[in-house]
Amino acid sequence: MYSDRRESWLSKVEQLAPVISTWRVPIAGVVRPVADATAFQGWRMDADARAEDLPLRTLFVGETLFLDFGEHLVGEPEFEFARAVASSTGSMIRVRIRLGEVPAELCESPSDYPERLDGTWMTGDEFDATPGTPVRFAERRAFQFVRIDVLEAPPEGIRVIACSAIAQSSAGAQLPEPLPATGDDRLLRTIDEVGLRTLRNCMQGVFEDGP
Repeated sequence: MYSDRRESWLSKVEQLAPVISTWRVPIAGVVRPVADATAFQGWRMDADARAEDLPLRTLFVGETLFLDFGEHLVGEPEFEFARAVASSTGSMIRVRIRLGEVPAELCESPSDYPERLDGTWMTGDEFDATPGTPVRFAERRAFQFVRIDVLEAPPEGIRVIACSAIAQSSAGAQLPEPLPATGDDRLLRTIDEVGLRTLRNCMQGVFEDGP
């Protein structure tokens, strides 16, 4: 019925496609998960180390590192790994990286995920890392927290020498000013600020409910 209009509709969509802005966001710090019955979904993240101290931390096989970007983002995280001892050779660097919007997504086992959605999306992605070559996800994700599990490494260990994210939105990086905080309106200000950030992150090529 509408087959003769499809080409013109597609042309209009392409003409109206928004420009996607991108900007780089550094990590806010290294964190550690803490089980807390009073926290959302039973977990919270506590500060563990400053972001600038990350390249000094050595990780070994079987160890896990948690990072916090300090805000919810939509984009592509990027990491760079190095051998703790530059002269060590012959050992592969292999890591599993999981991204989470809330701490529980990184602390609970995907097989025990209680919700109706299949928990396999929480398993993460495995990467073979080459020193000097950034590791980057092939598609954008929604996240705030990162979990890195070291699967293979030289005996001397490895380090994460760089970590940031390329965030994106058709609304740009700058958020509008939230409502003024006065008296009992502080809760409304917080709700407004969260709403503005959520809207920005949902504004991609089209509006996406859950980017």
